[in-house]
Amino acid sequence: MIRCIILFLMVTQLAVSTGCGATVVYVVRHAEKAVDPDVPGDPRLCAAGDARAEALIETLTTVENIAAVYSTNTQRTRATVKPLADARGLEVQGYTSSELDNLADIIETEHQGKAVIIAGHSNTVHTIISAFGAEVPEEFEGGTDCNDYDNLFVVVIKNDKATAVALHYGAVSPPDNGEPPVGTQGLPCAWCGS
Repeated sequence: MIRCIILFLMVTQLAVSTGCGATVVYVVRHAEKAVDPDVPGDPRLCAAGDARAEALIETLTTVENIAAVYSTNTQRTRATVKPLADARGLEVQGYTSSELDNLADIIETEHQGKAVIIAGHSNTVHTIISAFGAEVPEEFEGGTDCNDYDNLFVVVIKNDKATAVALHYGAVSPPDNGEPPVGTQGLPCAWCGS
């Protein structure tokens, strides 16, 4: 599996770097969030989420020309992509889920032939993929599990055609077994039961 991911990332990087005009959009759901009673509407990442944000840097290390990083204005989405943006000397740009078609147009015109990262939520990742005209990969047509944090969707846009594939990055998301993942600062990670 690791070899397949590396091979696919190399192929997408080749498509972008050789000037063939492909735009590659990497779409992730925010990483694991903490259960924080002090900030119930906008939780930060837990330790597992922090580790996943670092894993995103490692996973995309071969992607040379990341032009932009987008996130909704929540702590968890921003914290998922900020380490990557910082490592690339980029600012995290905000968007709202109500403007996904506009975001897709901006990316396709302003970042044509480049790579872009978008962090979203469990209920927007599929809409983001569809905004580019790509079909959601078949195994995710019914949606993602509420514990799925390890999906990395890659949308390749070339000649007004978009294709999406699903990969995984970082630690494998745990199944819902009724127990929360490892927390940070005494706070458990959120999971389906929370």
